[in-house]
Amino acid sequence: MSKSLKIFLAVLALVSIAFSSAIIFNWNPFQKIKIALTSSPTLTQNGEDSQSSCIVLDEAYCSQGKLVYEDNAFIGLGFRVPEGTDIYAPFNGGLDSNENSLIYINQRFYSGLTFRDLTLTPSDSRGRDFLMVLGYNQPVKTKQVFTKGEAFAQAGSFTFDETYLGGYNLILTFRNLNSKTGEWVDNFDLLKQFFNYIEKQP
Repeated sequence: MSKSLKIFLAVLALVSIAFSSAIIFNWNPFQKIKIALTSSPTLTQNGEDSQSSCIVLDEAYCSQGKLVYEDNAFIGLGFRVPEGTDIYAPFNGGLDSNENSLIYINQRFYSGLTFRDLTLTPSDSRGRDFLMVLGYNQPVKTKQVFTKGEAFAQAGSFTFDETYLGGYNLILTFRNLNSKTGEWVDNFDLLKQFFNYIEKQP
């Protein structure tokens, strides 16, 4: 048997083994590798497995907030987001009403929605926390209770005046209502829990 014939038979044997293995193990050396492309992070229904660091908004907008002041008084955290952007419940709670209402902050009235925390009882010594959503935002559905991470409203197209409140179409702030005194107080610490990059001006 010639040397070239031996080499040919050896190569043939290796090729046969390779294709036999491919059939047995369902392996195709020529198949294209498919890469799964995930969409932008979205919140889960209950918020527990959310990829959003701030929970209240989709991750793409979490870090875009800017502190809004008026006459040196803190108003909230301003965002410029597309109309229809979902706003998610930061805790289990419900809307005070299904319509935009007037929210009284620092002796001024602003249009917006009030989302109240239902995890605390009215007699709790800490009072009740509220997320104030300033702007002409619309509830996404009519219901009494929303779970943490569930969309409860969408941002509107209206923007505040550039010189008045920075030209934002969404301003978020947390406030606390002391049930014993009836006093509303700004809850910047709670806002910072969701948007940990912010630092209030002295």
